[in-house]
Amino acid sequence: MIQIKNSKLNYIYNPHEIESLLANFIPYHYETQDLRNSAVLIPILPIHTSSSKSPSYQIIMTGRSPKLKHHTGEMSFPGGKFDPAQDNCLKDTALRETYEEIGVTPENIRIIGNLDDLPTLTGWTIRVFIGLLEIPPDFRFSINQEEVSALVKIPIEYIARNNLFYKIPFPKDHNFSMLCFDYNDPELEQNFKIWGASAHMLQEFLKKIYNIVVISPEYKRPTLKECLDAVRR
Repeated sequence: MIQIKNSKLNYIYNPHEIESLLANFIPYHYETQDLRNSAVLIPILPIHTSSSKSPSYQIIMTGRSPKLKHHTGEMSFPGGKFDPAQDNCLKDTALRETYEEIGVTPENIRIIGNLDDLPTLTGWTIRVFIGLLEIPPDFRFSINQEEVSALVKIPIEYIARNNLFYKIPFPKDHNFSMLCFDYNDPELEQNFKIWGASAHMLQEFLKKIYNIVVISPEYKRPTLKECLDAVRR
């Protein structure tokens, strides 16, 4: 297990407070013709209960359908590649893909910030949006079975805990490593392994919002230059 260092004793779960923190954060946006553009949304879902006056919050993730050509069965966030025929910008991509995958319309999503762009060795750069789902408590998600095999709701406090992440080797290049953690979903009664880019995005979310730092000298994701070199080989 990877130890985490937390300098904030009180976690910030309220997305409105998260939004104010993100307002002062300037993310890295990579502009390069050599990597294909894509975008994802980290959806934050408020959960209202009769026992509490204030809602708790969950992060929604999706299992990729085995019908897809790439990354089948992996856990990810709603998102996909930029489509110039449909999208004016990468935010449009994230919103469109979220609607196509889980049925939440752009009108019911309030974007509250960005994380740094994430380049990959497979030739993509991923823009990461954080969005609050403004939907009624009885909202029913519409799952696109062609793309999504499961919809998983992970409490924010679950990912902001010690000894959650562990390190695994990068599949094709052992010069790099990946973060990973497990979540046993009580609703679906199924265990999910979150790893790779998705786990890295959540680690970045923890670092930017809660000042939680994952400590692992061995953990190293490829830089933009290394991703570009891999593509140009």
